[in-house]
Amino acid sequence: NGDLQGTVTDDNGKQHTGRLVYDLNAARQHDLFNGTHENIDYDIPFGLIQSIRPLEQDGCHLVLRNEKTLELNNDQDTGEDSTGVLIFAADGQTAERIAWSKLREVRFAP
Repeated sequence: NGDLQGTVTDDNGKQHTGRLVYDLNAARQHDLFNGTHENIDYDIPFGLIQSIRPLEQDGCHLVLRNEKTLELNNDQDTGEDSTGVLIFAADGQTAERIAWSKLREVRFAP
């Protein structure tokens, strides 16, 4: 159906699974994840991303579905300026927000 689905692991190791909204504005597989690597700007559809893991600096480690990896930074999607991830429960009514500072990993369902 195009919605982002997956599992978010927080800094305590607790896993939250459901429909995801990344940075409060990306809810579909065709929405774009923005970041920079070595002065090259990337706009990657979320549907191509397998996982996102925050790094200690203002950046993140991406694993793409084709197993390629990137470390991106310098954008709202890639660091402390991100608002984190909303996870909607199976009922579709209740949601929980995990702030960027509390994220360990976001793993998207295929």
